[in-house]
Amino acid sequence: MSGSSVKSVGASRVLKIAKLQKVFRMFRALRTAKILNYIFQGLDLIRKVYEMLYKIFICIPIVMKLSIIIIIFFYIYAVIGVELFAENLVN
Repeated sequence: MSGSSVKSVGASRVLKIAKLQKVFRMFRALRTAKILNYIFQGLDLIRKVYEMLYKIFICIPIVMKLSIIIIIFFYIYAVIGVELFAENLVN
């Protein structure tokens, strides 16, 4: 009789350990899900950076056209300024 009770106590321990292993497997799966979430967030960040760089490269020709116009205006005003104040510089 005592041998039978020892076997049942051992079996119940084995069952408890098996249940604990299942719980730990679930946590392992959740940890994997967290890792995948971090990876997907990183991929989303890479996609956003790619979109920003793409928009910057698209804007470069427009900025170049505007900068040429601004340089022309600066040149015109510089010439006008030199013509207006050249007399003051000579004296």
